Amino acid sequence: MPVTITLHDSLARQLEQQAGLRNVTLQQWAVEVLLGQAEGAAAQRKEGQGAWSDEKNARRCDLIDKQIEGTIGPAELRELEDLQAQLRRHLDEVAPFDLVAARKIHQQLLQKKRESESQRELPCDTL
Repeated sequence: MPVTITLHDSLARQLEQQAGLRNVTLQQWAVEVLLGQAEGAAAQRKEGQGAWSDEKNARRCDLIDKQIEGTIGPAELRELEDLQAQLRRHLDEVAPFDLVAARKIHQQLLQKKRESESQRELPCDTL
């Protein structure tokens, strides 16, 4: 049965590049990725997630390297996405992002920039 999906251009280009590196059609690669997603989800349910660890981070870094090189497989891509999600949850628990403080710092920096720019615009007195 034919199925049509719409992807963001960047994701479509990434999938096309990965398919080209593997010498398969885009359609074949998309099916492999989808099957890998399903396998990864099943494995995740079996294993559970556990606490964030140095080993998980090292594996995440290895998978990022493979993604950059274009050699990551569909199951590994799913694993990377899962590890990224685990890391985000871990960081939210141990070091939640303070948006109010970040906005305050941003406003302070903008004010300093405005002050710096206004000082540059002042004419210099010449003797």
